[in-house]
Amino acid sequence: MPYEKTNNSFKCKPWIYKNLKNFYFKCYIKDNKILGVIVFCKKKFNYHINFLYISSKHRNKKIGYKLLKYLANKKDRKLITTHVHKQLKRTNLFYKKNNFFKYSKYKKIKEVNFIRKESIDFNKNVYNSKELLILKNN
Repeated sequence: MPYEKTNNSFKCKPWIYKNLKNFYFKCYIKDNKILGVIVFCKKKFNYHINFLYISSKHRNKKIGYKLLKYLANKKDRKLITTHVHKQLKRTNLFYKKNNFFKYSKYKKIKEVNFIRKESIDFNKNVYNSKELLILKNN
């Protein structure tokens, strides 16, 4: 995180979300070092994960799982969503192992259709390279 060269600028993700309304940060800290961070926003029907990052030296140690569990324990939204690049196989596998499923137009979930429309309105090409992943938060 701050000690990794690619993420130490406050002009880059995740720090660009820091002062925006309805955006929340949760960090996993050990020995005064940030080992992982999740940035999410609160939407009408869902929490949307904008950024989830675990330090490369600390991956595969359940830190990502713990950050997702923190978000899943918030019960005021039915769904948790995120967009993931299609070619990121390990990332997609991580979400699948944590019970996320890919959006399919054949699974009729009214709230998800709203989320997709909102995403397309923001970026009309979002689904050219990314997939919408969903977790039902019971």
